[in-house]
Amino acid sequence: MKAAIVDFLCLSASDQIQFLKEGEFTQWPGEDRIRFLKEMLQSETSSKTMAAALKILRELKYRDRFFFRRFLYHQDSSVANAARKAMETSSISHDSGEIRLADLVNREAPANRPAVVRNLLKNCDAVNESMLLSLLQIEDFRVREEVVACISPDVNLDEDVLAEAVNGAVWYVRSALVQILGRRRSAVLPELARRLINDSNVDVRLSLAEALGWLQTGEAVPLLETLKKDANQWVRRRAEKALAEQNPQ
Repeated sequence: MKAAIVDFLCLSASDQIQFLKEGEFTQWPGEDRIRFLKEMLQSETSSKTMAAALKILRELKYRDRFFFRRFLYHQDSSVANAARKAMETSSISHDSGEIRLADLVNREAPANRPAVVRNLLKNCDAVNESMLLSLLQIEDFRVREEVVACISPDVNLDEDVLAEAVNGAVWYVRSALVQILGRRRSAVLPELARRLINDSNVDVRLSLAEALGWLQTGEAVPLLETLKKDANQWVRRRAEKALAEQNPQ
């Protein structure tokens, strides 16, 4: 896949678009086309190619709004418009289901909500990023604790999507996502930690110190050293505890 992307990027913009719309690419399985387009969109390429790729992703029914969102403010209007249309399509397909899910949990008595969430998340194959984020936005700490506890490394999730979802999220969603990524010992956590290490919310920084402790790699150490100097004493203590338990492989 990587070699194919390198060859693709060597083409002119017009040849790139022709390849995407008329070349052998059109015969690839849908999953391979989606993966190729996602990886290609992380590279430097023309705005016309990016807009065409976003349109094809929409036509392939790729529905990750958090992926499309990063292109909404692109300087080229064709790219921004393609991302907006993809997000609109995704919203039509999924929002009603997510809203019904959140309403289902909210309608339960507070004491029953954790059990309801536990049952919803029992089937790992049914869990996706949108469902997860919908549940985390419910204003009930017991629901969030249950979600964090249930999302194990066995659940197939795009962790890049979860890290991207931290942007603009309310503090308790940021905190929960950090905890989930920490428990999964996610490779995206160090980069996310660099973005959140000076977060304005103490709970987010506390979760970050704990999550980095789960990581158990040398990459976590300098980040924990920074948190050990945090203005909040509880963040400092948690970072110190995590450092004491570190055993880099």
